[in-house]
Amino acid sequence: DLPPPRPSLPLKDLRRDRGCLSGQKGNFPFYDLSSFQRKAIGECLEKGHSPSSPEKSVKQALAALNCLACHERGGQGGPSPWLSLRMKSSQEGLGDHGRIPPSLDLVGAKLKPLWMRRVMFDGQRARPYAHTRMPSFGEDNLGLLPTLFRQVDEIEEVEFPEVGRKKRGEVRSAGHKLVGDKGLNCVACHLFNGKSAGGFEGLDLLASYDRIEPSWFYRFMRSPGSLRPGIVMPSYWPPGSEGEAADGNASIQIRAIWHYLSYGQSAPTPSGVGNPGTNLEVGELARVYRGRSRIAGYRGISVGFPEGIHYAFNAETGTLSGLWKGDFVSVGWGGQGAGNFNPRSRAVQLAQDVSFQLAEAAPKAWPLRPETTKEKPVNPNPLYPKNLGYRFRGYSLDDRGIPTFSYAFGKIQMEDSSRPEPSGDVHLLRRRLSITSPSAAKILFRALAGKIEAGPGRIFATPDVRLTIPKATFELRDFPAPGEGRELIVSLILDEGVSEFSFDYEILR
Repeated sequence: DLPPPRPSLPLKDLRRDRGCLSGQKGNFPFYDLSSFQRKAIGECLEKGHSPSSPEKSVKQALAALNCLACHERGGQGGPSPWLSLRMKSSQEGLGDHGRIPPSLDLVGAKLKPLWMRRVMFDGQRARPYAHTRMPSFGEDNLGLLPTLFRQVDEIEEVEFPEVGRKKRGEVRSAGHKLVGDKGLNCVACHLFNGKSAGGFEGLDLLASYDRIEPSWFYRFMRSPGSLRPGIVMPSYWPPGSEGEAADGNASIQIRAIWHYLSYGQSAPTPSGVGNPGTNLEVGELARVYRGRSRIAGYRGISVGFPEGIHYAFNAETGTLSGLWKGDFVSVGWGGQGAGNFNPRSRAVQLAQDVSFQLAEAAPKAWPLRPETTKEKPVNPNPLYPKNLGYRFRGYSLDDRGIPTFSYAFGKIQMEDSSRPEPSGDVHLLRRRLSITSPSAAKILFRALAGKIEAGPGRIFATPDVRLTIPKATFELRDFPAPGEGRELIVSLILDEGVSEFSFDYEILR
Protein backbone atom coordinates (compact mmCIF):
# COMPACT_ATOMS: atom_id res chain seq x y z
CA ASP A 1 0.00 0.00 0.00
CA LEU A 2 1.09 3.53 -0.69
CA PRO A 3 1.76 5.66 2.35
CA PRO A 4 -0.84 8.35 2.99
CA PRO A 5 0.05 11.83 1.69
CA ARG A 6 1.72 14.14 4.13
CA PRO A 7 -0.54 16.93 5.36
CA SER A 8 0.15 20.26 3.69
CA LEU A 9 1.57 23.10 5.71
CA PRO A 10 -0.61 26.14 6.35
CA LEU A 11 0.06 28.95 3.89
CA LYS A 12 1.54 31.11 6.66
CA ASP A 13 4.23 28.46 7.34
CA LEU A 14 5.41 28.01 3.74
CA ARG A 15 8.99 29.04 2.95
CA ARG A 16 9.89 30.61 -0.36
CA ASP A 17 13.23 28.73 -0.57
CA ARG A 18 11.80 25.24 -0.21
CA GLY A 19 9.45 22.86 -2.01
CA CYS A 20 7.65 23.99 -5.14
CA LEU A 21 8.88 27.57 -4.62
CA SER A 22 12.56 26.61 -4.59
CA GLY A 23 12.92 26.18 -8.33
CA GLN A 24 14.44 22.74 -7.72
CA LYS A 25 13.07 19.27 -8.48
CA GLY A 26 12.43 16.80 -5.68
CA ASN A 27 9.73 14.79 -3.95
CA PHE A 28 7.28 17.66 -4.28
CA PRO A 29 5.31 19.16 -7.18
CA PHE A 30 7.29 21.00 -9.82
CA TYR A 31 5.40 23.85 -11.55
CA ASP A 32 8.18 25.31 -13.70
CA LEU A 33 7.56 28.79 -12.27
CA SER A 34 9.64 31.71 -13.48
CA SER A 35 11.79 33.58 -10.98
CA PHE A 36 9.36 36.50 -11.19
CA GLN A 37 6.41 34.22 -10.35
CA ARG A 38 8.25 32.63 -7.40
CA LYS A 39 9.16 36.07 -6.09
CA ALA A 40 5.59 37.35 -6.40
CA ILE A 41 4.17 34.30 -4.58
CA GLY A 42 6.81 34.60 -1.88
CA GLU A 43 6.09 38.27 -1.27
CA CYS A 44 2.38 37.51 -1.05
CA LEU A 45 3.02 34.76 1.53
CA GLU A 46 5.17 37.08 3.64
CA LYS A 47 2.51 39.79 3.68
CA GLY A 48 -0.10 37.29 4.81
CA HIS A 49 -3.82 37.34 4.12
CA SER A 50 -5.86 40.46 4.80
CA PRO A 51 -9.60 40.81 4.19
CA SER A 52 -10.39 42.34 0.81
CA SER A 53 -12.63 45.37 0.42
CA PRO A 54 -15.99 44.73 -1.29
CA GLU A 55 -14.77 46.52 -4.43
CA LYS A 56 -11.60 44.43 -4.57
CA SER A 57 -13.60 41.26 -3.94
CA VAL A 58 -15.86 42.09 -6.89
CA LYS A 59 -12.85 42.58 -9.16
CA GLN A 60 -11.30 39.31 -7.97
CA ALA A 61 -14.51 37.36 -8.58
CA LEU A 62 -14.98 38.81 -12.07
CA ALA A 63 -11.36 38.06 -12.94
CA ALA A 64 -11.31 34.56 -11.42
CA LEU A 65 -14.31 33.36 -13.43
CA ASN A 66 -13.43 35.42 -16.51
CA CYS A 67 -16.74 37.32 -16.43
CA LEU A 68 -15.02 40.19 -18.23
CA ALA A 69 -14.61 38.03 -21.32
CA CYS A 70 -18.26 38.85 -22.09
CA HIS A 71 -19.27 41.69 -19.76
CA GLU A 72 -17.80 45.15 -19.37
CA ARG A 73 -17.40 46.91 -16.04
CA GLY A 74 -15.57 50.10 -15.21
CA GLY A 75 -14.19 50.49 -18.72
CA GLN A 76 -12.57 47.04 -18.63
CA GLY A 77 -13.49 43.81 -20.34
CA GLY A 78 -16.16 43.16 -22.93
CA PRO A 79 -15.91 40.65 -25.77
CA SER A 80 -12.86 40.64 -27.99
CA PRO A 81 -13.41 41.35 -31.70
CA TRP A 82 -13.09 37.60 -32.36
CA LEU A 83 -15.69 36.72 -29.74
CA SER A 84 -17.99 39.61 -30.63
CA LEU A 85 -18.34 38.29 -34.18
CA ARG A 86 -19.73 35.05 -32.76
CA MET A 87 -22.37 36.65 -30.55
CA LYS A 88 -25.67 36.56 -32.43
CA SER A 89 -29.25 37.66 -31.86
CA SER A 90 -32.66 36.88 -33.30
CA GLN A 91 -33.38 40.63 -33.09
CA GLU A 92 -30.72 42.12 -35.34
CA GLY A 93 -32.44 45.50 -35.28
CA LEU A 94 -31.49 45.90 -31.63
CA GLY A 95 -27.84 46.18 -32.67
CA ASP A 96 -25.08 45.36 -30.19
CA HIS A 97 -27.46 45.74 -27.24
CA GLY A 98 -29.40 42.76 -28.58
CA ARG A 99 -26.47 40.37 -28.88
CA ILE A 100 -23.65 41.40 -26.50
CA PRO A 101 -24.07 40.66 -22.77
CA PRO A 102 -24.99 43.79 -20.82
CA SER A 103 -22.52 46.00 -19.01
CA LEU A 104 -22.09 45.33 -15.29
CA ASP A 105 -21.63 49.02 -14.48
CA LEU A 106 -23.85 49.90 -11.49
CA VAL A 107 -25.48 46.46 -11.72
CA GLY A 108 -25.79 46.36 -7.92
CA ALA A 109 -27.88 49.53 -8.02
CA LYS A 110 -29.80 48.37 -11.09
CA LEU A 111 -31.02 44.84 -10.36
CA LYS A 112 -33.07 43.70 -7.42
CA PRO A 113 -31.20 41.09 -5.31
CA LEU A 114 -33.70 38.29 -5.93
CA TRP A 115 -33.58 38.79 -9.70
CA MET A 116 -29.77 38.89 -9.66
CA ARG A 117 -29.68 35.58 -7.79
CA ARG A 118 -32.14 34.06 -10.26
CA VAL A 119 -29.92 35.09 -13.16
CA MET A 120 -26.70 33.84 -11.55
CA PHE A 121 -27.95 30.61 -10.00
CA ASP A 122 -31.24 29.62 -11.66
CA GLY A 123 -30.60 30.45 -15.32
CA GLN A 124 -33.22 33.22 -15.44
CA ARG A 125 -33.06 35.30 -18.65
CA ALA A 126 -34.46 38.70 -19.59
CA ARG A 127 -33.03 38.69 -23.13
CA PRO A 128 -34.23 35.51 -24.87
CA TYR A 129 -33.30 36.99 -28.25
CA ALA A 130 -29.58 36.97 -27.35
CA HIS A 131 -28.03 33.64 -28.36
CA THR A 132 -25.10 33.89 -25.94
CA ARG A 133 -25.56 31.86 -22.74
CA MET A 134 -23.95 32.53 -19.37
CA PRO A 135 -22.29 29.54 -17.67
CA SER A 136 -23.70 28.40 -14.34
CA PHE A 137 -20.91 28.98 -11.82
CA GLY A 138 -22.99 28.03 -8.79
CA GLU A 139 -23.53 29.61 -5.40
CA ASP A 140 -20.32 28.10 -4.03
CA ASN A 141 -18.35 30.38 -6.36
CA LEU A 142 -20.59 33.44 -6.64
CA GLY A 143 -22.85 33.30 -3.60
CA LEU A 144 -21.51 36.56 -2.17
CA LEU A 145 -21.38 38.50 -5.45
CA PRO A 146 -24.95 39.90 -5.38
CA THR A 147 -24.32 41.28 -1.88
CA LEU A 148 -20.94 42.69 -2.90
CA PHE A 149 -22.44 44.42 -5.95
CA ARG A 150 -25.03 46.04 -3.67
CA GLN A 151 -22.29 47.30 -1.34
CA VAL A 152 -20.16 48.74 -4.13
CA ASP A 153 -22.71 50.19 -6.58
CA GLU A 154 -24.69 53.20 -5.43
CA ILE A 155 -26.83 55.85 -7.08
CA GLU A 156 -28.80 58.62 -5.46
CA GLU A 157 -32.06 57.25 -4.13
CA VAL A 158 -35.29 58.49 -5.69
CA GLU A 159 -38.43 58.21 -3.60
CA PHE A 160 -41.47 56.43 -5.00
CA PRO A 161 -44.25 57.25 -2.53
CA GLU A 162 -46.97 54.64 -2.22
CA VAL A 163 -50.03 55.63 -4.24
CA GLY A 164 -53.10 56.18 -2.10
CA ARG A 165 -56.12 53.94 -2.63
CA LYS A 166 -58.25 56.72 -4.13
CA LYS A 167 -55.57 57.71 -6.67
CA ARG A 168 -54.51 54.25 -7.83
CA GLY A 169 -56.94 54.00 -10.72
CA GLU A 170 -56.01 57.44 -12.06
CA VAL A 171 -52.25 56.81 -11.77
CA ARG A 172 -52.53 53.36 -13.34
CA SER A 173 -54.51 54.80 -16.27
CA ALA A 174 -51.85 57.47 -16.83
CA GLY A 175 -49.09 54.84 -16.91
CA HIS A 176 -51.20 52.66 -19.21
CA LYS A 177 -51.59 55.53 -21.68
CA LEU A 178 -47.92 56.53 -21.57
CA VAL A 179 -46.64 53.03 -22.36
CA GLY A 180 -48.97 52.60 -25.36
CA ASP A 181 -48.90 54.09 -28.84
CA LYS A 182 -51.02 57.07 -27.75
CA GLY A 183 -48.30 58.11 -25.30
CA LEU A 184 -44.55 57.48 -25.36
CA ASN A 185 -45.06 54.36 -27.50
CA CYS A 186 -42.73 52.18 -25.43
CA VAL A 187 -44.40 49.16 -27.03
CA ALA A 188 -42.90 50.07 -30.41
CA CYS A 189 -39.58 48.64 -29.20
CA HIS A 190 -40.52 46.41 -26.25
CA LEU A 191 -42.59 43.32 -25.68
CA PHE A 192 -45.46 43.58 -23.23
CA ASN A 193 -46.34 40.36 -21.43
CA GLY A 194 -44.76 38.43 -24.29
CA LYS A 195 -46.79 40.27 -26.94
CA SER A 196 -45.41 42.56 -29.61
CA ALA A 197 -46.73 45.72 -31.21
CA GLY A 198 -44.99 44.55 -34.38
CA GLY A 199 -41.76 46.54 -34.08
CA PHE A 200 -38.65 45.67 -32.09
CA GLU A 201 -39.06 42.84 -29.59
CA GLY A 202 -36.81 44.22 -26.88
CA LEU A 203 -36.91 43.57 -23.14
CA ASP A 204 -40.39 42.73 -21.87
CA LEU A 205 -41.73 45.79 -20.06
CA LEU A 206 -43.78 43.67 -17.70
CA ALA A 207 -40.61 42.18 -16.17
CA SER A 208 -39.25 45.62 -15.24
CA TYR A 209 -40.88 45.80 -11.82
CA ASP A 210 -39.45 42.44 -10.74
CA ARG A 211 -36.01 43.12 -12.21
CA ILE A 212 -35.16 46.76 -11.73
CA GLU A 213 -34.61 48.96 -8.69
CA PRO A 214 -36.94 51.99 -8.86
CA SER A 215 -34.17 54.60 -8.46
CA TRP A 216 -32.23 53.14 -11.38
CA PHE A 217 -35.44 52.94 -13.45
CA TYR A 218 -36.13 56.61 -12.79
CA ARG A 219 -32.66 57.77 -13.82
CA PHE A 220 -32.63 55.53 -16.87
CA MET A 221 -35.97 56.91 -18.04
CA ARG A 222 -34.72 60.47 -17.61
CA SER A 223 -31.48 59.86 -19.52
CA PRO A 224 -31.10 56.41 -21.15
CA GLY A 225 -27.79 57.23 -22.83
CA SER A 226 -26.08 58.16 -19.56
CA LEU A 227 -26.55 54.62 -18.20
CA ARG A 228 -26.50 52.68 -21.49
CA PRO A 229 -24.20 54.53 -23.92
CA GLY A 230 -25.13 53.93 -27.55
CA ILE A 231 -28.72 52.91 -26.87
CA VAL A 232 -31.23 54.01 -29.52
CA MET A 233 -33.91 54.78 -26.92
CA PRO A 234 -34.62 58.52 -26.87
CA SER A 235 -34.66 60.85 -23.89
CA TYR A 236 -38.38 61.54 -23.60
CA TRP A 237 -38.33 64.44 -21.18
CA PRO A 238 -36.28 67.38 -22.44
CA PRO A 239 -37.74 70.70 -21.26
CA GLY A 240 -41.15 71.42 -22.74
CA SER A 241 -41.90 67.96 -24.12
CA GLU A 242 -43.65 66.23 -21.23
CA GLY A 243 -47.05 65.79 -22.91
CA GLU A 244 -50.46 65.73 -21.28
CA ALA A 245 -50.64 62.51 -19.25
CA ALA A 246 -50.06 62.84 -15.48
CA ASP A 247 -50.19 66.64 -15.67
CA GLY A 248 -47.23 66.75 -18.07
CA ASN A 249 -44.75 66.35 -15.20
CA ALA A 250 -41.80 64.07 -16.00
CA SER A 251 -41.34 62.82 -12.43
CA ILE A 252 -45.05 62.08 -12.05
CA GLN A 253 -45.14 60.36 -15.45
CA ILE A 254 -42.21 58.06 -14.63
CA ARG A 255 -43.77 57.15 -11.29
CA ALA A 256 -47.08 56.49 -13.06
CA ILE A 257 -45.38 54.08 -15.48
CA TRP A 258 -43.70 52.33 -12.53
CA HIS A 259 -47.01 52.02 -10.68
CA TYR A 260 -48.70 50.64 -13.81
CA LEU A 261 -45.95 48.03 -14.29
CA SER A 262 -46.27 46.99 -10.63
CA TYR A 263 -49.61 45.31 -11.48
CA GLY A 264 -47.69 42.59 -13.34
CA GLN A 265 -49.86 40.12 -15.23
CA SER A 266 -53.01 42.01 -14.22
CA ALA A 267 -51.85 45.26 -15.89
CA PRO A 268 -54.17 46.04 -18.84
CA THR A 269 -52.56 45.63 -22.26
CA PRO A 270 -51.49 49.04 -23.62
CA SER A 271 -52.79 50.52 -26.84
CA GLY A 272 -50.81 49.48 -29.92
CA VAL A 273 -49.91 45.93 -28.90
CA GLY A 274 -51.00 43.61 -31.68
CA ASN A 275 -52.06 46.41 -34.02
CA PRO A 276 -51.26 45.83 -37.73
CA GLY A 277 -48.84 47.98 -39.66
CA THR A 278 -50.09 51.16 -41.23
CA ASN A 279 -49.18 54.48 -42.79
CA LEU A 280 -47.85 57.04 -40.35
CA GLU A 281 -48.92 60.66 -40.60
CA VAL A 282 -47.22 63.78 -39.22
CA GLY A 283 -49.32 66.09 -37.08
CA GLU A 284 -48.45 69.52 -35.72
CA LEU A 285 -45.14 68.29 -34.27
CA ALA A 286 -42.26 66.41 -35.82
CA ARG A 287 -42.58 62.62 -35.74
CA VAL A 288 -39.84 60.06 -35.15
CA TYR A 289 -40.07 56.37 -36.01
CA ARG A 290 -37.31 53.77 -35.55
CA GLY A 291 -36.88 50.48 -37.40
CA ARG A 292 -35.23 48.66 -40.29
CA SER A 293 -35.24 50.40 -43.63
CA ARG A 294 -33.69 50.04 -47.05
CA ILE A 295 -32.90 53.75 -46.86
CA ALA A 296 -31.29 53.73 -43.38
CA GLY A 297 -30.20 50.19 -42.51
CA TYR A 298 -30.99 48.03 -39.48
CA ARG A 299 -30.81 50.96 -37.06
CA GLY A 300 -32.78 53.41 -39.13
CA ILE A 301 -34.58 56.43 -37.72
CA SER A 302 -37.09 58.37 -39.80
CA VAL A 303 -37.96 61.98 -38.97
CA GLY A 304 -41.06 63.62 -40.44
CA PHE A 305 -42.04 67.30 -40.38
CA PRO A 306 -45.38 69.09 -40.81
CA GLU A 307 -43.78 71.08 -43.64
CA GLY A 308 -43.74 67.92 -45.77
CA ILE A 309 -39.98 67.36 -45.98
CA HIS A 310 -38.59 64.31 -44.20
CA TYR A 311 -35.29 62.50 -43.72
CA ALA A 312 -33.79 59.21 -42.54
CA PHE A 313 -30.80 58.79 -40.23
CA ASN A 314 -28.65 55.66 -40.06
CA ALA A 315 -27.75 55.36 -36.35
CA GLU A 316 -25.31 52.53 -37.09
CA THR A 317 -22.98 54.84 -39.04
CA GLY A 318 -24.07 58.35 -37.97
CA THR A 319 -25.25 59.36 -41.43
CA LEU A 320 -28.12 61.38 -42.88
CA SER A 321 -28.97 58.70 -45.41
CA GLY A 322 -32.11 59.83 -47.25
CA LEU A 323 -34.52 62.69 -48.02
CA TRP A 324 -38.03 62.87 -49.43
CA LYS A 325 -41.07 65.13 -49.75
CA GLY A 326 -44.79 64.47 -49.41
CA ASP A 327 -46.22 61.68 -47.25
CA PHE A 328 -44.15 60.33 -44.36
CA VAL A 329 -43.61 56.54 -44.01
CA SER A 330 -45.45 53.25 -44.20
CA VAL A 331 -44.68 50.70 -41.50
CA GLY A 332 -44.81 46.93 -41.76
CA TRP A 333 -43.61 43.85 -39.92
CA GLY A 334 -43.22 41.16 -42.56
CA GLY A 335 -40.64 38.93 -40.92
CA GLN A 336 -38.42 38.38 -37.92
CA GLY A 337 -37.01 41.11 -35.75
CA ALA A 338 -37.75 44.80 -35.79
CA GLY A 339 -40.44 46.53 -37.75
CA ASN A 340 -39.52 48.30 -40.94
CA PHE A 341 -40.39 51.64 -42.45
CA ASN A 342 -40.19 52.93 -45.98
CA PRO A 343 -40.80 56.42 -47.38
CA ARG A 344 -44.25 56.80 -48.93
CA SER A 345 -42.82 59.07 -51.64
CA ARG A 346 -39.86 58.62 -53.93
CA ALA A 347 -36.78 59.22 -51.79
CA VAL A 348 -33.31 60.57 -52.49
CA GLN A 349 -30.89 57.87 -51.32
CA LEU A 350 -27.67 59.28 -49.87
CA ALA A 351 -24.56 57.35 -48.86
CA GLN A 352 -24.85 55.20 -45.71
CA ASP A 353 -21.12 54.99 -44.99
CA VAL A 354 -19.52 56.55 -41.92
CA SER A 355 -19.49 60.30 -42.64
CA PHE A 356 -16.64 61.65 -40.50
CA GLN A 357 -12.95 60.91 -40.05
CA LEU A 358 -10.17 62.58 -38.11
CA ALA A 359 -7.98 64.17 -40.76
CA GLU A 360 -4.77 62.86 -39.22
CA ALA A 361 -6.03 59.26 -39.27
CA ALA A 362 -8.05 59.25 -42.50
CA PRO A 363 -6.85 56.87 -45.24
CA LYS A 364 -6.52 58.11 -48.81
CA ALA A 365 -9.61 56.19 -49.92
CA TRP A 366 -12.71 56.77 -47.80
CA PRO A 367 -13.53 53.58 -45.80
CA LEU A 368 -16.85 52.32 -47.17
CA ARG A 369 -19.53 50.28 -45.46
CA PRO A 370 -19.18 46.51 -46.08
CA GLU A 371 -21.74 45.18 -48.53
CA THR A 372 -23.60 41.88 -48.18
CA THR A 373 -25.24 39.97 -51.04
CA LYS A 374 -27.19 36.75 -51.46
CA GLU A 375 -23.93 35.08 -52.45
CA LYS A 376 -22.07 36.61 -49.47
CA PRO A 377 -24.70 37.17 -46.76
CA VAL A 378 -22.24 37.43 -43.85
CA ASN A 379 -20.95 40.91 -43.05
CA PRO A 380 -17.14 40.68 -43.37
CA ASN A 381 -16.62 43.62 -40.99
CA PRO A 382 -19.52 43.98 -38.49
CA LEU A 383 -17.42 46.32 -36.34
CA TYR A 384 -16.90 48.74 -39.25
CA PRO A 385 -18.32 51.87 -37.51
CA LYS A 386 -16.71 51.05 -34.17
CA ASN A 387 -13.30 50.44 -35.74
CA LEU A 388 -13.48 53.94 -37.23
CA GLY A 389 -14.13 55.49 -33.82
CA TYR A 390 -17.90 56.00 -34.16
CA ARG A 391 -20.16 55.64 -31.12
CA PHE A 392 -23.89 56.43 -31.17
CA ARG A 393 -25.08 57.91 -27.86
CA GLY A 394 -28.81 58.31 -28.47
CA TYR A 395 -30.99 61.32 -29.12
CA SER A 396 -33.23 63.83 -27.38
CA LEU A 397 -36.35 65.72 -28.50
CA ASP A 398 -37.05 69.45 -28.26
CA ASP A 399 -40.45 71.04 -27.63
CA ARG A 400 -41.42 70.54 -31.30
CA GLY A 401 -40.48 66.86 -31.23
CA ILE A 402 -37.36 67.47 -33.35
CA PRO A 403 -34.53 65.07 -32.49
CA THR A 404 -30.91 65.94 -31.87
CA PHE A 405 -28.67 62.92 -32.46
CA SER A 406 -25.64 62.52 -30.21
CA TYR A 407 -22.60 60.52 -31.28
CA ALA A 408 -18.83 60.57 -30.98
CA PHE A 409 -15.75 60.00 -33.08
CA GLY A 410 -12.98 59.25 -30.63
CA LYS A 411 -12.89 62.14 -28.16
CA ILE A 412 -14.91 64.45 -30.41
CA GLN A 413 -18.59 64.77 -29.48
CA MET A 414 -21.23 65.54 -32.12
CA GLU A 415 -24.73 67.00 -31.78
CA ASP A 416 -26.60 66.64 -35.08
CA SER A 417 -30.03 68.19 -35.70
CA SER A 418 -31.92 68.89 -38.93
CA ARG A 419 -35.10 70.89 -39.51
CA PRO A 420 -36.99 72.54 -42.39
CA GLU A 421 -36.14 76.10 -43.43
CA PRO A 422 -38.26 78.13 -45.89
CA SER A 423 -36.53 79.03 -49.15
CA GLY A 424 -38.82 80.81 -51.59
CA ASP A 425 -41.75 78.54 -52.40
CA VAL A 426 -40.13 75.39 -50.98
CA HIS A 427 -38.57 74.12 -47.78
CA LEU A 428 -35.00 72.92 -47.64
CA LEU A 429 -33.52 70.84 -44.82
CA ARG A 430 -30.92 72.63 -42.69
CA ARG A 431 -28.56 70.31 -40.87
CA ARG A 432 -26.74 71.86 -37.90
CA LEU A 433 -23.64 70.22 -36.45
CA SER A 434 -22.45 71.28 -33.01
CA ILE A 435 -19.05 69.67 -32.45
CA THR A 436 -17.19 69.65 -29.14
CA SER A 437 -13.46 68.93 -29.23
CA PRO A 438 -11.01 68.81 -26.29
CA SER A 439 -8.39 70.55 -28.47
CA ALA A 440 -7.99 72.18 -31.86
CA ALA A 441 -8.43 69.59 -34.59
CA LYS A 442 -9.49 68.98 -38.18
CA ILE A 443 -12.08 66.43 -39.23
CA LEU A 444 -13.17 65.38 -42.70
CA PHE A 445 -16.86 65.20 -43.60
CA ARG A 446 -17.93 63.14 -46.62
CA ALA A 447 -20.85 65.42 -47.39
CA LEU A 448 -22.04 64.04 -50.72
CA ALA A 449 -21.33 61.19 -53.12
CA GLY A 450 -22.48 60.37 -56.64
CA LYS A 451 -22.65 62.30 -59.90
CA ILE A 452 -21.71 65.65 -58.38
CA GLU A 453 -21.46 68.93 -60.25
CA ALA A 454 -19.94 72.03 -58.64
CA GLY A 455 -22.08 75.16 -58.83
CA PRO A 456 -21.34 78.77 -57.93
CA GLY A 457 -19.93 79.55 -54.51
CA ARG A 458 -20.30 76.67 -52.08
CA ILE A 459 -23.10 74.84 -53.93
CA PHE A 460 -22.85 71.24 -55.15
CA ALA A 461 -25.55 69.16 -56.78
CA THR A 462 -26.41 65.68 -57.96
CA PRO A 463 -29.43 65.09 -60.22
CA ASP A 464 -31.52 64.63 -57.05
CA VAL A 465 -30.26 67.02 -54.37
CA ARG A 466 -28.51 70.37 -54.03
CA LEU A 467 -26.14 70.91 -51.09
CA THR A 468 -24.82 74.22 -49.79
CA ILE A 469 -21.82 73.90 -47.48
CA PRO A 470 -20.40 76.44 -44.98
CA LYS A 471 -17.19 78.37 -45.57
CA ALA A 472 -14.57 75.64 -45.51
CA THR A 473 -11.93 74.04 -47.66
CA PHE A 474 -13.13 71.05 -49.65
CA GLU A 475 -12.02 68.46 -52.17
CA LEU A 476 -14.17 67.08 -54.97
CA ARG A 477 -12.48 63.85 -55.96
CA ASP A 478 -13.21 60.89 -58.21
CA PHE A 479 -14.06 57.46 -56.87
CA PRO A 480 -11.24 54.93 -57.28
CA ALA A 481 -13.22 53.05 -59.95
CA PRO A 482 -13.63 55.12 -63.15
CA GLY A 483 -17.15 56.26 -64.01
CA GLU A 484 -18.64 55.66 -60.54
CA GLY A 485 -18.91 59.33 -59.69
CA ARG A 486 -17.27 61.67 -57.23
CA GLU A 487 -17.30 62.43 -53.52
CA LEU A 488 -17.27 65.79 -51.76
CA ILE A 489 -14.91 65.88 -48.77
CA VAL A 490 -15.27 68.97 -46.57
CA SER A 491 -12.56 69.90 -44.05
CA LEU A 492 -14.02 71.19 -40.79
CA ILE A 493 -11.58 73.12 -38.62
CA LEU A 494 -12.43 72.72 -34.93
CA ASP A 495 -11.45 75.04 -32.13
CA GLU A 496 -11.03 73.81 -28.60
CA GLY A 497 -14.56 73.67 -27.22
CA VAL A 498 -17.65 74.00 -29.40
CA SER A 499 -17.66 74.64 -33.18
CA GLU A 500 -20.85 74.91 -35.24
CA PHE A 501 -21.55 74.30 -38.93
CA SER A 502 -24.67 74.31 -41.13
CA PHE A 503 -25.43 72.39 -44.34
CA ASP A 504 -28.53 72.99 -46.49
CA TYR A 505 -30.13 70.15 -48.50
CA GLU A 506 -32.67 70.93 -51.24
CA ILE A 507 -34.54 68.15 -53.02
CA LEU A 508 -34.53 68.78 -56.78
CA ARG A 509 -37.35 66.45 -57.88
